[in-house]
Amino acid sequence: MTDPDHTLQAALGAPPVLPSNWLVHPDGTIERITDPLVFHTPQQVTAAVRAALEPTP
Repeated sequence: MTDPDHTLQAALGAPPVLPSNWLVHPDGTIERITDPLVFHTPQQVTAAVRAALEPTP
């Protein structure tokens, strides 16, 4: 996705850095993924999403 007018960036309160990776949870909440900051493989994307979706104890 692109955000040339920075509308989404402002709505999320996102820092002005690229890349910026976000996960939209099934309940509509939004979480920034920062580990890893840059994805190099599909497996990294899968692992980051799984980690973000795991319930916290």
